[in-house]
Amino acid sequence: MNDNIASRFYEKSRIDKLKIKIKMCGINYDPYILLGTKVVISIFIFLVLLILRFGVVIPALVAILFYFVVGYLFIDLRIYLRMRRLEKDAMDYIPLLLLSMENGRNIRSAIEVSTDTISNELSRDFKRVLEDVKVGHSLDEALRELGERIPSNYINNIILSLEEANKLGVSATDSINRQLTLINENRINYEKRILKSIPLHLAILCMICFTAMVTVIVVFNRWTSCSSF
Repeated sequence: MNDNIASRFYEKSRIDKLKIKIKMCGINYDPYILLGTKVVISIFIFLVLLILRFGVVIPALVAILFYFVVGYLFIDLRIYLRMRRLEKDAMDYIPLLLLSMENGRNIRSAIEVSTDTISNELSRDFKRVLEDVKVGHSLDEALRELGERIPSNYINNIILSLEEANKLGVSATDSINRQLTLINENRINYEKRILKSIPLHLAILCMICFTAMVTVIVVFNRWTSCSSF
């Protein structure tokens, strides 16, 4: 059912883009189910508010707001938070991977050693590279698929450096260290921006809570008035 709904409301290119985003979320989820569920629930919200006599404009606005907010919270925000986590993990995991390579190990062996030593979200993603190789993928293919699951440009550049090192037999040390420096600088700048924006975030949170409370009170009053009839 959700497949049919999603196919009617969305172009194939839009569904393909969502598949890419879902990969970067690090989850295994059917895009047709997600899109179809968003449409069905949005229509349901619109009809409920319409029955509660909120007119037409308010139900339409609430349904549209729900539709876009769910997409942001479930996909876009999730990608952003995963990117932050992976970049934090990279500062622990990648130096160990690099050290293993500098000690004379090949890339596959270095990944095995580093994933056995450190356990975090990024190391688990690299562990999937080893699993892909075991089932018949080449190391280059496994690294390419890893890059499709990673939402961070810096880490993707590191993966590209590993691919080039595997293909050409060149050293990836300098390029990887440059990306680690950029990740660290980006994290420091991000923390500074967070500290500066705390008052604004608190004000927005208070506004959202107040709006939600007023909405609940209004809906409850409408519901009780409709029930009395």
